[in-house]
Amino acid sequence: MIPKSFSLKIILLVITFTILLTALIVNLSTVWEAVGNVFALFAPVTIGLVLAFILNVPMRSMEEKVFRFMEKSRFRFVRKLRRPICLLLAIILLVSIITLLILVVLPELQDTVINLAGKLPKYFNDMKAWIENLLSRFDMDTEWLQELTIDWKLLGDTLLSFLEMEEITSGVTNVVGTGVTWVGSIGGTLVNLVFSFVIAVYFLAQKEKICRFVKRTVSAFIPVKIAERVFYVAALSNSIFSSFIRSQCAEAVILGLLTYIGMLIFGFEYAGIISIVIGFTALVPIVGALVGEVFGAILLLTVSPLRAVLFLVFILILQQLEGSLIYPRVVGTSVGLPGIIVFSAVLIGGNAFGIPGALFAVPVCAVLYTLLKEAIRKKESAAVSAVESK
Repeated sequence: MIPKSFSLKIILLVITFTILLTALIVNLSTVWEAVGNVFALFAPVTIGLVLAFILNVPMRSMEEKVFRFMEKSRFRFVRKLRRPICLLLAIILLVSIITLLILVVLPELQDTVINLAGKLPKYFNDMKAWIENLLSRFDMDTEWLQELTIDWKLLGDTLLSFLEMEEITSGVTNVVGTGVTWVGSIGGTLVNLVFSFVIAVYFLAQKEKICRFVKRTVSAFIPVKIAERVFYVAALSNSIFSSFIRSQCAEAVILGLLTYIGMLIFGFEYAGIISIVIGFTALVPIVGALVGEVFGAILLLTVSPLRAVLFLVFILILQQLEGSLIYPRVVGTSVGLPGIIVFSAVLIGGNAFGIPGALFAVPVCAVLYTLLKEAIRKKESAAVSAVESK
């Protein structure tokens, strides 16, 4: 028996929802591909808005703290110059960071890989001799170890053939076709990045006007209560994400400085380049510094395997201390999350969506956590009021 309170409209809505959900599950791969195509279509706009949000953090800080005096100037053109100056400085800061990474880190990484490849045969022979000496002390068989050899030339040729594209070895025609494809792909990517940059600059230059228009549009087509809730969640998200970006950058700088100081104290080589890489990779919460640690270990491996092992011990201890004592307080406090939730959010977000998931899991979780606390307070207040009324 269907309750009388159930209207025909509700029944039809339930049936329609069930049919749509079933069709979605059955054609999940097709739907996911269509969603991916839509995201790819709007990728320049999305990247532009993300870039604008990132640039807005230093730009707003400069407007409010460094160039605030220009707002009080009696000259109108001085007041209008504040936004372009702060925007230009924010862009210069971002470009400088990217340039530093490209010009300093990447060449060093290339030289390290070449240097390490030349030393691998010696490391292998030294390791084999050490193991053979250790086994001989316990009267263990070492003949199998003596027969263990590696054809380094064959290994190098195999790696090169693996890295080469099949089209390059299949003929001149394929080379030309592949070259055109790569040039077209790179050209298309550069064009999209240019458009994304233009969108970011335009949005930041006119952000107040754009935000007012969006608010008017939402208020015109959405009920007042829902619109107010949307505006509140948007403002809360903006505040939390901005705080997270500032604190994450501060945490990355702290970890990079601690790494540099520690490496100088213990006399590790390449202290500058390794600390810079660890600082950059630490922008990805908690787990990002592992990439920098691997880079540092590979770099020190060209000096000595023992130095690489000692560096890993040092940096892992430092990361544990920093992750347990500094990160939850710097980042967790800024977004209003307990340390255990920060750590759990990074792990879950990273496992689900990789590096972007690990990067944005903390502020997203902070927004949801704040909304949950507000809902709990409302429910508790309503319950107390109901008890008092009785």
